[in-house]
Amino acid sequence: MPDSEPEQHGDSFERPVDRHLSMFYRDSTLWPVLIVVVLVAATLGASVLLLALRERNPYSLGALALLVWISVDQIWRDLSQRRFGVASRGVLLLWAAAAGVALLAARMKIF
Repeated sequence: MPDSEPEQHGDSFERPVDRHLSMFYRDSTLWPVLIVVVLVAATLGASVLLLALRERNPYSLGALALLVWISVDQIWRDLSQRRFGVASRGVLLLWAAAAGVALLAARMKIF
């Protein structure tokens, strides 16, 4: 297969970022890597959320603003093309996981 044609598995991955991210959930040998990356990102996101919203740490507020800006930009790009790609679904998954971990940490009085 030539390099110019992307390999497709039923979905059309027009953007390289979607093709790259989709290999992590299509190949079952990469699932442990995907799980660890999601858990680490959720923990880091939860710490940014907790430090920014509870402690009013200025650096965490800046990090939160930057993460929100990047997330909104990614979702806006997908919605402007009338599709919801793998990267946008991943962004929403990471925000939901970070909010869940932050809520769990606050409820258990860990933070």
